[in-house]
Amino acid sequence: MQDVNFPMRFIDSSGNGTALDSWNRRFITSGAALQKDFTMVEKYKELLKELGFVDVVEIRASMPVGTWAVGKKAKTLGSWMAQNVLGGLHAAGTAIMSRGLGMTAEEVEVDIANVRREISSNRIHAYIRM
Repeated sequence: MQDVNFPMRFIDSSGNGTALDSWNRRFITSGAALQKDFTMVEKYKELLKELGFVDVVEIRASMPVGTWAVGKKAKTLGSWMAQNVLGGLHAAGTAIMSRGLGMTAEEVEVDIANVRREISSNRIHAYIRM
C-alpha cells in the first residue's frame, strides 16, 4: 500500500506566500469540510494493526515535486512526481474545492493555473511525504 500525505511541504522558504502553499491549505480544509482527512497516511500503520494485520512494516519517504532536487535519482523521481501532481490537480482540485469550500469553477481554474505555473517553474522546492 502506498499513499501520499498532504499537505505538500517545502524544504526552505521558497513556498512561502505562493499559490501552491495556499492551494495546500485549502485542499486540507476542503477535505475536512467533506469529512476527508488527507493527513491520514500518518495513521495507516496503527489502523492496520487495529484491524488485525501483523508484521506491518512502514517505510516513509519524501519525494521532491520537480527537478530542483540534487542528484540524478532525485531529479528523475521529482520529475515523475511533478507530472503526477500536475496530472491530478484539475480532478482533485475541482471536486474537493468546489464541494468543500464552495469555490466556483472559474476560481478553481485560476488557482490551478497558478499552481501549475509555479510547479513547472522549478523555483519552489516542494516535496510530498509518502
